[in-house]
Formats: sequence, C-alpha cells, structure tokens
Amino acid sequence: HAAWIGRELGDLLKPFEADERVAEVRRIGTMTGIEVVPHGERTGFRICVAARELGVITRPLGDVVILMPPLGITQPDLEQLVAAVRHGMDVVYA
Repeated sequence: HAAWIGRELGDLLKPFEADERVAEVRRIGTMTGIEVVPHGERTGFRICVAARELGVITRPLGDVVILMPPLGITQPDLEQLVAAVRHGMDVVYA
C-alpha cells in the first residue's frame, strides 16, 4: 500500500511542480516536502493553518509544508490532503 500511496501522491502533486508559488517538491516514499516561495512571514505555517480549516493536519518547517499521509489513507483522503494544501496556498497568496 505504501508504494501505491507514493505513486498516487506523486501524480496528485505534479501540478505543484509548475506552480510559481512552489520552489520545489521533494519526496522520499510517502513523505513529501513542498517548499513554497516566501510570501510575508511564516508562509509555511500560515498555509498549514489554512489547510487545517479543511480538516487536514500538515507540518510546517520554515517555508516547507510537510505531508506524511498514514499508511491506511484512502484515495479520497489523499485527494483531500492535496486539495487542502492547495486551499492553504490560495488563502495565503491571495
């Protein structure tokens, strides 16, 4: 299941690689770091707070938003995780 998560997450994150707000997407297995271009103070933290509004818990490390999906995650939940990060970015960069 971990290999499936890695593949699906990689596919869902492809649009982030072309997003001008994203400096880099780094992944090892299912663990992912989305480094965002700074936009004011504590950009990563503010994105994580906005993502939490949609029920998703992520971890900020400076301007990197860390995703660590549980091994039992489902396709709809994986899609919600990525959508919540996108929502967080939309809120912060608005």
